[in-house]
Amino acid sequence: MSDETLKEQIRRELPEWLRTDPELRRWVLELDVIVTNGTLIICELKSSIDKAGMYSFERKARFYERRHNRTANRLMVISPMIDARAQKVADKLGIETYGDSLDVESL
Repeated sequence: MSDETLKEQIRRELPEWLRTDPELRRWVLELDVIVTNGTLIICELKSSIDKAGMYSFERKARFYERRHNRTANRLMVISPMIDARAQKVADKLGIETYGDSLDVESL
């Protein structure tokens, strides 16, 4: 299957808003969304994350909020390897960070 054929197949299977939103620069938008007791938590689980990855997560989370017209109560990244510069970005953007999912005390 050629690259163009594969891209066309993907375009047919994606929801219309994913195909046409000018802010979405990637084909796949993957987020872990947790809703519990009316609280919306957007979470990223990664083996490691750097500064660019932290900014990317924040952009994806804001896109989700705009698309679904709902503000997340919490943004969190769970990763055993968080780059020091990524931690600074997380602190600045209000993103909670954890080294392990067991470190999250409550949702």
